[in-house]
Amino acid sequence: MKTKLLIKERLYLMNILPQQNSLVEYQLKKSIIKKVEITDEDKKLVDFKQESENNVTWDAKKDADNQKEFEFTDQECLYVRKAIEALSDGEHPDEYWIIVTMLYDKLDVTKS
Repeated sequence: MKTKLLIKERLYLMNILPQQNSLVEYQLKKSIIKKVEITDEDKKLVDFKQESENNVTWDAKKDADNQKEFEFTDQECLYVRKAIEALSDGEHPDEYWIIVTMLYDKLDVTKS
């Protein structure tokens, strides 16, 4: 499945993946992170800056104009959707759920 992702979606995606995995899930996680990690080229393109350990900024307009397309396997999509479903009982700010539900919908293999 191919989908375009913004920087914010890519950051969220890397952070919602479980810390505890089976070997197969660990391999899926590594593959996903390798695909969506923020490269030096991405950073230049969107003026990405690391303000502090937990704070980054970038030009959202440049990001929207230059979204990258990624191809995920069905197994990777199912793994991410399973990870999101596991978060569903937790409480998070609205913005978190907006991004997470967009990812959930974008990686729906039944729509491809």
